[in-house]
Amino acid sequence: MLNEKQEKFAQAYVLHRNATEAAKAAGYASESAYNQGYRLLQKQEVTDRVHELEQELETDVDVIK
Repeated sequence: MLNEKQEKFAQAYVLHRNATEAAKAAGYASESAYNQGYRLLQKQEVTDRVHELEQELETDVDVIK
């Protein structure tokens, strides 16, 4: 189970696709955001949540028709 900052990081990572920016958006200190982002992406539960959020964003809309 993710804590609040980890959940915010996962949500922000889906939007930004940048671990440092996502860490900053989640409330981690700017000075350590690069390291925190890297560390969070090494955690299986965080990457699982990122994939879960990405799946929620997928849509069945056929833009060609």
